[in-house]
Amino acid sequence: MNRFTVSALRSSLLATSLASLLSCAVGPDYERPSLDLPDEFGSPADATAKFQDSLRWWESFGDPILDAVVMQVAAENLSIAQAAARLQEASARRSAATAALLPSLSATAGSQRFKLSGNGANPVAPLARAGIAQLTGEASQLGLQSKWEIDLFGRVRRGREAAIATERGAEADLKDVTLSAVAAAANAYIELRGVQRQRQIIERTIALEHAEVVLISSRVDFGLASVADLHFAESRRSVVAASLPLLVAAERELLGSVGVLMGLDVNRARELLDSSEARDSSAREWALAASVPAGLPAELLARRGDVRRAEQSLIAANAGVGVAQAARYPSFALTGNAGQEAVDFADIFASGSRNWAFNPLISLPLFTGGAVKAEVTAAEARRSAAEAQFRQAVLVALSEVEIQLTSYAQSQLRRRELAEAQASALAAAGATEVLRDEGLIDGLPLLAAQRVQLAREQDLIVSETETAQALVGLYRVLGGGW
Repeated sequence: MNRFTVSALRSSLLATSLASLLSCAVGPDYERPSLDLPDEFGSPADATAKFQDSLRWWESFGDPILDAVVMQVAAENLSIAQAAARLQEASARRSAATAALLPSLSATAGSQRFKLSGNGANPVAPLARAGIAQLTGEASQLGLQSKWEIDLFGRVRRGREAAIATERGAEADLKDVTLSAVAAAANAYIELRGVQRQRQIIERTIALEHAEVVLISSRVDFGLASVADLHFAESRRSVVAASLPLLVAAERELLGSVGVLMGLDVNRARELLDSSEARDSSAREWALAASVPAGLPAELLARRGDVRRAEQSLIAANAGVGVAQAARYPSFALTGNAGQEAVDFADIFASGSRNWAFNPLISLPLFTGGAVKAEVTAAEARRSAAEAQFRQAVLVALSEVEIQLTSYAQSQLRRRELAEAQASALAAAGATEVLRDEGLIDGLPLLAAQRVQLAREQDLIVSETETAQALVGLYRVLGGGW
């Protein structure tokens, strides 16, 4: 075996050994905790169809104003802006953690003039008194300094692992905040439209009650009704009219809520939501999906932003244990500098002005008073807390989906029953109007039938609003659609 072969073999072994050391990192590698997930949701859901994560669910309502509200929220909502800034910060910290794995290099330059004490404890003072040396002088230097921590035990790599998890958690948080803001805006908008439709019903009911008061008043004049009947009719009209200010106040409040979510003041929000196109949208019934494919419970772990954020927090805490454990082991660093130094700046680039130094450094903790052990214990506690938080996030997600699936299914059943009731009341009012037109009855039974019809119509509006909000809530808890 010649000298070249032996040298190459040694170099190969050294490189292999160094790579092996650098691939080693103390601390536990992350493994997702075992979760007892059900095979399917217990509430009514189409588990055979996969949930479409990219579905633009708000478009399913068929309301262009709602589409505009959602786009405005996505672009201007301040909570989303905060989450985006947090993601930007996390990305920068991840870049900084990655840079810590690399050597650092900095340039230095300096020049100084000095005067030593003639009476001080320095070796130049006696020479200066003898006239051999001077107490004043100058020095200039140019150079490069470098430092590299050899991450043998993975402290820096575990820190980078934690930074990556934090960045991914911030990404999940941004999605969760965006979806929550969009869902909140959609819910407020849907309620606003419901209040506006109820207001129209109340205004029609007030007109109907006024017509009854006029009719009874004329009957009183002819002795066909009592004054008590008139007072009862006036009381009913006043009670109905009293509900109108509540709806006006609720409409104003909801305009403000939608405006805040869109990043607009209430007046600018009113301009968008009170346009002629918006009023046309308020008269339109919601297009509500018959069913929503919920998918499988296990898929929630990848879709729900809060669950993903909780898991990334667990990954970061797990890496933190490795960072704490690495403090028990030696740290290795290579430092060095090279440059030019001269008393006279004219000689700064001369070959004789060169200087350099190479300083390998090993640091081993011998006694820390239990601080290192305490930090490891604290890191393990943080990991345990993060794991409990992750498990809780999974349970909450599953529970919310079950609740919203049931809520949406039951609200649909209620809406269908109320739609039938409203249709029957409308038919009854029509039949009563025929009897009035044929002279078989007077106007009071017709007004009573129309009052019931308006009441059932208002019940249906409330139910449609609740059903639409339940659908929004279902899309939100399923973690998709954004």
